[in-house]
Amino acid sequence: MSHRVSFVALVALVTLMCVAIASASAFAFDVAVLFPGTLGGNPLAAAIEAGVEAANALPGVSVKLVESPVTSRWEADLRTLAATGAYDLVVTFTAGMAPLVPRVASQFPNQKFALLDAEVEAILGNVVSVVYSDMELGFLAGVLAGLIAQSPELGGSSRASVGLISGDTYPNMDYQIKPGFIAGARYVNPGVQTRYAVVGDWADPITANELAQNMYSTGTAVIFAVAGGGGSGIFNAARAAGKYAIGVNTNQNPEAPGVVLGSILKRIDNSVTAVIEQAAAGRLPYGTVEYLGLAAGAIDIARDELYERHVPASVRERVEEVIQQARAGLLDIEALAFEALEL
Repeated sequence: MSHRVSFVALVALVTLMCVAIASASAFAFDVAVLFPGTLGGNPLAAAIEAGVEAANALPGVSVKLVESPVTSRWEADLRTLAATGAYDLVVTFTAGMAPLVPRVASQFPNQKFALLDAEVEAILGNVVSVVYSDMELGFLAGVLAGLIAQSPELGGSSRASVGLISGDTYPNMDYQIKPGFIAGARYVNPGVQTRYAVVGDWADPITANELAQNMYSTGTAVIFAVAGGGGSGIFNAARAAGKYAIGVNTNQNPEAPGVVLGSILKRIDNSVTAVIEQAAAGRLPYGTVEYLGLAAGAIDIARDELYERHVPASVRERVEEVIQQARAGLLDIEALAFEALEL
């Protein structure tokens, strides 16, 4: 009888050990995704949340999404995550983190980091950067804008101009997005005039609206809105003027159907999932900067029902032709953009 009890106890112990091992291995790769800011109302929120959701569905991966709403706390919050030692990878975003990640990473050399949508200011062996081509983002927006401006079906003409409104001045706008936008518009609409204005604040829809009204009243057919929270002001001005706008980063078409005719995407959702998947498989190339654009599908256009309904087929087809040219390596977008920068 005693042998029977011992055997049963042994079986129970082995079962418990198997359960414990299975539980421990079920989430063998733990990730913290730190968003510098508040996701609510941020254009990147939906993409980041979608990427995290897809990553959480990967076998053996557990992802925790953390917000850091106070700018002055970004470095401290990043350091706190690293100090726990609980995460195999810490992922964060945007240029505001570019100087902070190397500082924290140098203090925790055994902690792995990934910075998306920005390039770290110092290359370290435990950090990888994924950078989207803002030049190609601007170029694709310019292509769409140039086609809209001359489309008779959209009330366009050879005299219509295109506009770009930025929330503020910053290097990527001055040397990437703006020249890319000008080059893209001229690529499909030679001689088209481009107008540019700066709000001076990323959360000022009133000033953005006033700038947009001025552009629309002087012959601008469509405005590429890269103005953060000011985008709604541009969309409202477009609606009032019977003109059009283009969204950025995420699909903003539903915010003003028939007014926002298209949105140029940064597929940050795909990057979040891909980076975590590669890291879990031991294939993430730490110590490098990866540049992604149209060829990789990291820059794209939102093809939703609203885009199909409100944008003429001739415009959509030409946009697809340009995208395929870029993916096939038949377009030197950088050369076109630098030519625009010099003009």
